[in-house]
Parts: sequence; structure tokens; C-alpha cells
Amino acid sequence: MQSSLKSQGVKKGAITNIELASKSIKKAISDAKRIAGSNISSATVSISNAYAKSLNSTGIVNIPHKDISIKEINRVMQTALYNANVPNEYDVIHVLPYNFRVDDQDFIEDPIDMNASRMEARCRSHRLRRTNQQYGHPHRKLHKVQ
Repeated sequence: MQSSLKSQGVKKGAITNIELASKSIKKAISDAKRIAGSNISSATVSISNAYAKSLNSTGIVNIPHKDISIKEINRVMQTALYNANVPNEYDVIHVLPYNFRVDDQDFIEDPIDMNASRMEARCRSHRLRRTNQQYGHPHRKLHKVQ
């Protein structure tokens, strides 16, 4: 059994009306659940390059207690994000570390539980451009489809 639904609020891969696009996605999910007879726990979403950007940045932190934990990794990633200088018209989707440097040792994949006084992380941040109606609303994020 197949079902099709006309997409609304999207033109050439760019969202032109967030409310209509959100309604179309909700309807498609509802139809898919009904046809499949089961719940949907995850979905793959494609983001048009018209909105998406990415950039490399570096964060450096001192390690006060000499033991690297998830707290220090989060802190160095936040520093890298801060150093990326993301403009107000963008929301960050995520920050991915791709290289750690611990003291003078480079190319560390996982620094947790290492002893060090300084850690550096090279990260790639992915961000989305907000639509015009979202400017001036820094707490407004992408619509969550349930």
C-alpha cells in the first residue's frame, strides 16, 4: 500500500513557510504510522544547503585538576563554539570534535581519563540559517515534530 502527500511550505529545497512545512511533515508521519501499523522512533532529515553552513574552530582550556573528564571535553567544545563567532542569524545544530591535543601530544582520539594541564580541540560546527521571521527571536528553534 502506498500513500503520497503533497509537500507544502517548501520550494526548491528551501523552506518558504515553516508552518505549512511543519504541517506537511506531521501529516506524512501520521500517514506513515497508520500505514505501517507501528510507531516511528526516528527519522532522517535532509537539510538544504541554502540554510546549512559549517566551519572549523579551535578551543583551548586549562585542566585545573589534571584529570580530563567529560566536563573538560564539554568545556573545550564550548570554547571552540565561542571562537567560531556564529552570527545571530544562525542556530548551531551541533559541534563535532575531530582532533584533540593534550599538552604537547597531538592526534588524540579520546582524551578521557588522561592527565594533562592543557587541552585543545579542533571542532567543526554545523549551523542553520534562520528564516526571516525568526530574526530577533534567539530562543526560537526548529519545530519539533512529534
